[in-house]
Amino acid sequence: MLKRKRQSSWEATGAIQPRQPPAPVHQSTDDESEPEQLKEIAPETITIAVFCALPYEVIAVIHCLDEEFACRPTTLGSQKYIYTFGRIGSHKIVIARPHQTGTVDAAHCATAVNQQFPNVKFALMVGIGAGIPNLPKVDIRLGDIVVSIPQNNHPGVIQYDFGKYEENGFVLKGSLDKPPPILISADGSLQHDEGLGRCPLKKILRHITRKPGFGRPDIEDILFDKSFSHVNEGDDCHMCETMGGNKLAREVRNRPMVHRGLILSGSGVIKNPSDRERLCRGYKDALCYEIGAAGIMDEIPCLVIRGICDYADTHKQVGWHYYAAAVAAAYCKAILCKVDSQSINLDTVGNLDQTIDMSKLPIAEGAYFDSYDDQHEPECLEGTRTELLQDIGDWVNNPEAKFIFWLSGMAGTGKSTVSRTVAKTLAGKGSLGASFFFKRGEGHRGNTKRFFPTVIRQLINNIPQLILGVRESLKNDPDIASKSLPEQFNKLLLRPLLAVTQSNLQPAPIIIVADALDECDQDKDIRIILHLLPEVLKSKFIHLRFFLTSRNEYHIQQSFKDIVSMHQNLVLHQIPESMLERDMTLYFEYEFSKMRRQHSFPPDWPGSQTIKTLVLRAMPLFISAAKLCRFIGNTKWVTEKRLKAILADQTMYASKFKSTYVPVLNQLLVDQDEWESQQSIDEFKNIVGVIIVVADPLSIHALSQLLCIEADDIQNRLDLFHSVLNVPKDLDTPVKLLHASFRDFLLDSKIKDSNPFWIDEKKVHDRLTMQCLIVMSHNLRRNICFLPEDNTERENIDARSIARCIKAEVQYSCRYWTHHLMQGSDPSSLLEDAFSILRDHILHWMEAMSILGLMSEAVIMVNTLNSLTAENQNPEISAFLYDARLFILKNRHLAEIAPLQLYSSALIFTPKTSVIRRGFEEQELPSWIYTYPRFTLEGHKESVTSMAFSSDEKLLASGSRDMTIQVWDTTTGAWQRTLRGHTDAICSVAFSPLLLASSSNDKTIKLWEIADGLIRLWDTITKDLKHEFRGHKGSIKPATISPCGRLLASICNDGTVNVWDICTGYLQRTVQGCLAIIFSLDNGLLALPMTLALEQAIYNQSVISVAFLKDERTLVSASIDGIVTIWDTNTRILQQNAENHGGLIPSMEFSFDGRLLASASWDKTVKLWDTETGKAITTFSGHGDIVLVGGVFFR
Repeated sequence: MLKRKRQSSWEATGAIQPRQPPAPVHQSTDDESEPEQLKEIAPETITIAVFCALPYEVIAVIHCLDEEFACRPTTLGSQKYIYTFGRIGSHKIVIARPHQTGTVDAAHCATAVNQQFPNVKFALMVGIGAGIPNLPKVDIRLGDIVVSIPQNNHPGVIQYDFGKYEENGFVLKGSLDKPPPILISADGSLQHDEGLGRCPLKKILRHITRKPGFGRPDIEDILFDKSFSHVNEGDDCHMCETMGGNKLAREVRNRPMVHRGLILSGSGVIKNPSDRERLCRGYKDALCYEIGAAGIMDEIPCLVIRGICDYADTHKQVGWHYYAAAVAAAYCKAILCKVDSQSINLDTVGNLDQTIDMSKLPIAEGAYFDSYDDQHEPECLEGTRTELLQDIGDWVNNPEAKFIFWLSGMAGTGKSTVSRTVAKTLAGKGSLGASFFFKRGEGHRGNTKRFFPTVIRQLINNIPQLILGVRESLKNDPDIASKSLPEQFNKLLLRPLLAVTQSNLQPAPIIIVADALDECDQDKDIRIILHLLPEVLKSKFIHLRFFLTSRNEYHIQQSFKDIVSMHQNLVLHQIPESMLERDMTLYFEYEFSKMRRQHSFPPDWPGSQTIKTLVLRAMPLFISAAKLCRFIGNTKWVTEKRLKAILADQTMYASKFKSTYVPVLNQLLVDQDEWESQQSIDEFKNIVGVIIVVADPLSIHALSQLLCIEADDIQNRLDLFHSVLNVPKDLDTPVKLLHASFRDFLLDSKIKDSNPFWIDEKKVHDRLTMQCLIVMSHNLRRNICFLPEDNTERENIDARSIARCIKAEVQYSCRYWTHHLMQGSDPSSLLEDAFSILRDHILHWMEAMSILGLMSEAVIMVNTLNSLTAENQNPEISAFLYDARLFILKNRHLAEIAPLQLYSSALIFTPKTSVIRRGFEEQELPSWIYTYPRFTLEGHKESVTSMAFSSDEKLLASGSRDMTIQVWDTTTGAWQRTLRGHTDAICSVAFSPLLLASSSNDKTIKLWEIADGLIRLWDTITKDLKHEFRGHKGSIKPATISPCGRLLASICNDGTVNVWDICTGYLQRTVQGCLAIIFSLDNGLLALPMTLALEQAIYNQSVISVAFLKDERTLVSASIDGIVTIWDTNTRILQQNAENHGGLIPSMEFSFDGRLLASASWDKTVKLWDTETGKAITTFSGHGDIVLVGGVFFR
């Protein structure tokens, strides 16, 4: 679309709006209530915008909504506009209203919608308009509908006031785009329905016109002669009608007619018929005027729908405005109901439930073909690589082609340039699924750890049908991105592909571009990926293909041989030499033309022969041509002198790289003697050698700190190498290689004898290993980020604080020191040096790695070091690394949550024999931790939820999800008992002196007696324990000793009575079913309140306590209902009932003469009875609580 200079603000929408129609009447009701809370939706779910300029136009569209929503737009956008949100059919829409009428604010509003609702793909401009009478050709009437459907070579909408007057009249400066094809198609479907008499417009309009103020007006539709002007200042045309002016009365139509064609849009107000006639003179097919749509269409593809409210003359038919807004809104809904939500756009997520937590799909930064980091990387120059690109295009379009296209070639032949061009072309056609450009030394671009997550992140944006499958995989396995390559492939790509049972995609395949497979550090990973890719052929509905590039390295060739029937290969450096020479000549001519313009060289500079010489020098490497041009054109040097230096080097070297890079490197040695040259070469190797070997690019400042070289010295040395290195102006941006071929050239051992700049890679790794260890030893310490508490969580640590406290060189050292150690000349020997530092800083290193979010990498690093212990004979190092591996595996999750817990929780729960614990507990273990774990108590079948100690600390109770409570002896750690009774997980446990309370998810609280079931007999004088009587299985009520002192009777809460010999400790007899006991005075009888037949006949409640009179013939019993009964023990006959207590009677006792009986009750009283009469003599009521068993006795 054509961007145009904004016109002045509009004054009205639709036709002319100098006067406002009356607002619709709000009909209040007595039962009005507060508006219900609207469901909130995410701005990303909105796919369609509807623009209305006037309040009643907005209201009309709101009446069309099937559901209204709330939404919080993103903060993007400089202005805030009035938005309403809702659903029409399956579409979630935003209704936007500009602040002012006019194209300027309409455009601003559209821009804000674009920014705040990223998935809005098209819009509709809905409201009132002014009809253009064109009788008898077109009979437009008030209340009709005009839709901007392109016809007769017109785009649907023309901005009639955007242009200038010339000799031949007014000439437009540009045109607006056509409406979105999907809306044009939907309108065509409505036309079809109209012809069949089943258009939904009538039903929708009936719903709106029933709303107050939006009904069809009971006003005559009159078209006045263009020469007759309105006769008064008011809105009413009654006087115009009575003046007898020429007028045409229109017949009333039963329903609005839909007109499709050209709409004229502008910023001015059409105030009279002469302007109407003049402006549409060049547009005989124009149907109506409106204001504002042109501003919207500058920003968003848009269809304009207008309800006719007047005829663009002085007679303003105000009464038709609301109805005209209603018919436009009704048609808006009718057309949207014809649009399939799945067809709006492939990258639109139609439902918030389909969104994915993208943090679980970490990407390799810079791996996309259009990434910011690679934005200046070259693409194929127009006119070059034409045959190659045609071959690739044929492969894309051939449905029978093999599913992999492998473009191979030697370094520097331009494979990445071709890949970038292919990816851009495919993206423009909507056929690119994803891209991944490998690049060694660029973080995760140099390996496959994030290959599949990066590809999937792009695929779900381009193929939304994959979202549900990917989301399910992430839900079932949130850590899938850190799993093996086959698992990632199966769960993130293959399963979602196979889960798609239908697709709206075109039959053409979706292409995934993966460039420079050889730049991956791990050869085996590439082989795994190539073996996995054919699995995608199982997908029936989504057809993926792969465009892959790499060097012809052996391991890659072997991998492709395994799938030879599934790929086609094109070797880039084997294309006909004539084509390559032609393309390279075009490239040199293009680059030299830029230099000519820049330096005002003659038109024939540098000459065809010079270009031919350079082409031959660079062949077959496009990278050589690019480096030569960059070297010659460097503005810091005299271009012609550099060109002469290149041409003077006629020697043919063994490596094509040498002829490219040696002239660049030789600039370092200009005007230096032998000693100075050697110094420069050594400095070059010390600095550039590190730059080409580092695992991740470092800034000049970080290099300075890592290598202990002044930053200025590094910057000065690198100034000569801008043609091969990307050297930033600031000190904090990483220095990068412009192409890997420079690295290959410097490390090529085949030409080391003839290349004074050759770099010994292993020695550089050795040096970097030691420098990393030194940096770590100088900077790592406990609490490196000055966290306020030991339990501070990593997610709460500010990123700026991390960057400030853990500098770039420290981060690099922590992350890559083992990488350099393993790549060095003698890893086992270097391990000795590393151990001397790790011994003091292993926990500090783990803390730093956890803060950086790299604990998974730390685990791999420790495992790697353990692999060296077989070669290293030092048992101390082996024991240390073995223990470090166990420690980090056990505490990884803890450290990822709260890094400083490594020094407390991690250490204290590490075995006392641990090497790391012994080395760090004295200096790092918090002072408040003074002891070590004493026991491990095992017995629960599920997790423990609560624990509590008894008041004497001799018992420990633990509750579990297995619905049991275990009781343990804290002295020995021995299990005591298991308490069962709850039917769901235990929530908590708590001790009192005599009871244990437990609560559970089964909504109950239980009280447990915690007695151990033992009776202990002590000598009160010597305080010695005489006997322990074992036999009861529960808690024991107060025991009774016979008057002779030889027998002891005890009763358990389960109703069991045991009689013991005090002297021997032997159990004499056991009786079941009792609640209380008492001996007769002659030791001959033991009274037991058992449930006898006699008692059953008298009592409805259980007997709780009993007591004997001295004569042994009289027995008194008390039941649970508080009744006291006196019995004859010989005859078992009831003698009499005493008055009853107000509660249960747990204790009774006779006086020595047998005349009185004392009883204690739960009614908080003690009663004294006359045994002759059975009457209560007195009541003692001073207790504040119940009186228990054994609560009364005579002295």
